Amino acid sequence: MRSSKFSLVLPDEVRKILDQIATARAKDTEQTVYASDIAREAIEEYLRKHGYSIRVKVDRGGYRRRRRKLDELLAQVDGKDPYGEFDWGDAVGKEMW
Repeated sequence: MRSSKFSLVLPDEVRKILDQIATARAKDTEQTVYASDIAREAIEEYLRKHGYSIRVKVDRGGYRRRRRKLDELLAQVDGKDPYGEFDWGDAVGKEMW
């Protein structure tokens, strides 16, 4: 199977609309949705309707960690300090220990 790479540049107005759609979908699904995924789905659907079989892969420029909500992050905290106290040595200037 042959593969080709190309970049698609969208006007700011289109990107803003895709962002709005992604935000609305994210609220419905409670998951992160990227505007690039919305664009990919639209392109695939358009080409499929016109008789083309195509698979579009979105390269977002690397790994992106999922955004987590504050309550998810706080749930990981057990209240214990894993590091304890740290000895910085004797004062060498005007520090007060």
